[in-house]
Amino acid sequence: MNEKPWCCIYENIYLGINLKLVNILNYYYYLFFNWYDNIAVILVNMMCINALYNNNNNNALSH
Repeated sequence: MNEKPWCCIYENIYLGINLKLVNILNYYYYLFFNWYDNIAVILVNMMCINALYNNNNNNALSH
């Protein structure tokens, strides 16, 4: 009878630690991939801006 509550306590501690680890991993996973997506968006925007800038320069030079 005395052993069962200890088992439950240890299981809860184990589950608590696992959940914390999972939350930390999820946090870093989302942080990394959001950062990665943001960098990709910034690079695409830079490419588009660069293309527009080059087109404007070419038009200005051609006239």
